[in-house]
Amino acid sequence: MANHAINCLETNARGKLSRFHELKKEWGFARFLSRSDFEDTTQGYLFNAKSVFGVEILVNKYAKGERTVLPQKLSDTTYTWRVSNYSTLCSKISSDVFIIGDCKWKLKLYLEGYGDREGKSVSLYLEFHDREAAARIYAEYMICLKSEKNGKDCKRTANHMLSASSTNWAWPFFMSLNDIEDASKGFLVEDTLIIQVEITRIAFVESFS
Repeated sequence: MANHAINCLETNARGKLSRFHELKKEWGFARFLSRSDFEDTTQGYLFNAKSVFGVEILVNKYAKGERTVLPQKLSDTTYTWRVSNYSTLCSKISSDVFIIGDCKWKLKLYLEGYGDREGKSVSLYLEFHDREAAARIYAEYMICLKSEKNGKDCKRTANHMLSASSTNWAWPFFMSLNDIEDASKGFLVEDTLIIQVEITRIAFVESFS
């Protein structure tokens, strides 16, 4: 079962429509009225230390747009990838496909970096590997390199919108090669690197008309 977000539209003073949904439950005005004008009794906003606020809501039921669909619960949110025989591997490798939130995912690791970080660091990618699941998917996740000595894991968190045209999100500089190879830090033990990903929240984004 999935929860479908309620799509209410708010029109601000400039006539722009704003959409309420599960990931955006509030809309407002950071600078609605200056405090000096609000407290100026000649303006009429305050009377006997009281003020009245009102709102008019117009719901556009026929607008084209998008809706978010959230799984009720994410089970098995963590995947652990043990990269064995690290020193013998080629420069780019991929994990097996794994499933979290009824979606297929994959990790990609560039052992010697990618782009302008090549030769300086390892690069890590999280790839959405289930293009038929939805037109777009929003994900919140954490990836870490596990330390087997001092418990000081290297963690990175992110949230990103993925789609058929943008299937992955990466950290070109996840960790320097010097830190990876430093035995005292405990990331590379017995020629094995342990990578863990946790996807804490996902939302499918679907078009409607």
